Amino acid sequence: LAEKERALAVQSQLRAEASQRNAELQAAEAERQRHEADMQRSLAETERQLADQHFEQVRQLAGKFLLDFHSAIATLPGSTPARKMVVQTGLTYYDMLVREAGGNREVLEEVARGYDSLGDVQGNPYFPNLGDLPGAVASYKRALAIRSGISDSSPAFTRERVQGQVKLSQVLVAQNDFKTAAQVNLAAIALGEKTLAGLPAAGAGAYGTRSALSNAYSAYGDLKIRLGVHNQAEAPYLKLLALANLSAQMGVNPQQ
Repeated sequence: LAEKERALAVQSQLRAEASQRNAELQAAEAERQRHEADMQRSLAETERQLADQHFEQVRQLAGKFLLDFHSAIATLPGSTPARKMVVQTGLTYYDMLVREAGGNREVLEEVARGYDSLGDVQGNPYFPNLGDLPGAVASYKRALAIRSGISDSSPAFTRERVQGQVKLSQVLVAQNDFKTAAQVNLAAIALGEKTLAGLPAAGAGAYGTRSALSNAYSAYGDLKIRLGVHNQAEAPYLKLLALANLSAQMGVNPQQ
């Protein structure tokens, strides 16, 4: 009986030792997995920092260098090929920024402004341009599409929306697409009027909105002149004059 009890005790000890070894192995595996997870988190953080750095470099290149460089060479004789290259590079980078913005509103608004600027360079008749009307329309539409997905009711953002629509209508007029140009222009006027109605007349927001709305009425009047219906141009030009008079009564731009 004692021998059997001793054998049972030995077996129990062996099982305990096996359980201890298994527990130690499990602890070692858990430690290895924890260490691996720490390494993966560290690697992910490094990659995120590098991605942020790359994104910021691309953002600065597209948002500052390209357009500043274009402005510097715009009036130089024989600069057209270089200006075209700047526009193409800008389009490539802005497309990349849209994909990598991750819904960042500040970046998206900046990109929309960039597309507007490229549209000016490509084919807006009111700016020194490359004569690329379809390219300008495409860039302005990209800007409008981005802004349509942003929820921002601020006067500054509304002003950019109105100005973007005005620019699109100007190029559409240059393409003789008068019907679409009128629709876009009237949409800009409606947005500007709606925003202006909710702002104090003497504020900086109202000043900027009146400026954008003035451009919209001016463009609509120009459209009517282009169509040869001069009598229909009177109303938008009178609206333009009224807005200018109101801004003059309020004094200089409150932001200056």
